[in-house]
Amino acid sequence: MRGRYSTEGGPPPWIPFGQKIAPMNLTDDEFEAQRRDAIAEAGRAGTAKKVFGGGGAGSRQLVDRNVQSVMEHGFTQQQAEAALKQAKNNVKKAIKNLKVIR
Repeated sequence: MRGRYSTEGGPPPWIPFGQKIAPMNLTDDEFEAQRRDAIAEAGRAGTAKKVFGGGGAGSRQLVDRNVQSVMEHGFTQQQAEAALKQAKNNVKKAIKNLKVIR
């Protein structure tokens, strides 16, 4: 009677106290085949380059636009970049600081 509970979804088989559990080497061939297929598919699909973070070209454009704004007031790119770095990318402060230096 107790042996029927060891089917899928039931409790584990009854083992009297002091006895060891007999090892059961159950292999699920269907599961292993699906697992190998999934690993092979992941290996084929994993050739694409992964891109992380959002600080790519979009954030660089903002800096370039600010540098261009400062350069329109007659300053060099190096001066504009240094002033923007000092002014924490604030265009108005950078231009004001550069005009004070002149």
